[in-house]
Amino acid sequence: MKRFFIGFVSIIIFLVSTTTSFATDSLLGPKGDAEFSTSVQPLSVQFEDLLRNSTTSSERTIILKKAANMGISSDDLSNAQLSAEETAILNGGMNINKNNTIDINKAIVVSPTPNTRVVVAGVSMPDYALWPTIYKQTTSTYCSAATIYTASKYIGANPPSQASIMNFWQSQWGVTYPDLYYMRNYMNLHLPGKPSDYVPYVRRNYAGSQTTFNTDLKNNVLNYQPMILHMKNSTGTTNWPYTTSGHFCICSGLLTWENNKYFIGDPYYFSQYVSSATANNGEHKRTWTQLNTVITNKFGANNQAYVT
Repeated sequence: MKRFFIGFVSIIIFLVSTTTSFATDSLLGPKGDAEFSTSVQPLSVQFEDLLRNSTTSSERTIILKKAANMGISSDDLSNAQLSAEETAILNGGMNINKNNTIDINKAIVVSPTPNTRVVVAGVSMPDYALWPTIYKQTTSTYCSAATIYTASKYIGANPPSQASIMNFWQSQWGVTYPDLYYMRNYMNLHLPGKPSDYVPYVRRNYAGSQTTFNTDLKNNVLNYQPMILHMKNSTGTTNWPYTTSGHFCICSGLLTWENNKYFIGDPYYFSQYVSSATANNGEHKRTWTQLNTVITNKFGANNQAYVT
C-alpha cells in the first residue's frame, strides 16, 4: 500500500485479525447505544431546519448543494423560502466538494494508479480516501465522544476533551449515550471552531442501498468530512473484529483498489481494548456485506442509518 500525504487529515489501511480480548462478551464492548431513539426526521425537514438556522448566503449555498447531491429538489423544500438563484443551485445538483483538485495540505491514501475512477454500485468513487488520525476512546464507553473528536480534529475544528463531550450529552440533553441525531446536532450546533466551508451533517436512512451509501460517502470524501456510523455486532468476528452492544466510528472512503473494502476509523480498535489491534492505529477494512450487516444489526432491515 502506497501512502500519499496531501491534506490536514490521516488514515491507514490494513486487514484485521478475528481474535479479540472481548470476543465473547458484547457487554464488555464499547457502548454506543442510545437510551432512546429520537423520531426519524425526513431529509427535507432536516435541510429546511439547516436553511432556517443559516446566517449567510455562503452557508445556504453549501446546504443547498448538499441537498441537491442527496436527491432533494426545490419541491421537497416547500417550507423554505428560496430565491431564484437558490432554486437553480438546488435543482442543478451542483458539486459540493471544496476543491476541484486535492488540496496539497490534505493527508489522504491514494490508489496505486491515481486519477482513475471505479464505478461501484452505480457510483464513480474517488481513487483516494481520507486518512485522519484516529483518536482512541479514553474509556471503553467513550466511543461517541472519540468519534466526534476524531471527525472534528480532521476538519480543523477545536473540540473539547472526550470527557467534556460525554458530560455535554448528560448535562445539556440528559442522555448518557447519544443516538445519531445527537451526534449530528453536536457537529452542527455545538462544535467550536468549525471552518467556514463546513458542510452540515444530516442523518440518512439508506435502507440497505449500497448506491445511496456510496453516493453519500463520495460526497463526504470530496468534502473532507468523515461519515459517522452507528452499528452493533452481537456475536462472532466475521463482520466486525469484536462484539459490541452498540458502537460509533467513522467511514473514510471506499478502497476500490483493495477489493472494494470500506475504510473504517475505529476509536476502539486499539490494543488497550482489542488484543489483535497491535500497531493498527484504529483502522480496519470491511466489505459491503460486513458493513451493511453490522449497521442492520443496530437498526433493522430497511432502517439502516448514518450521519453524513
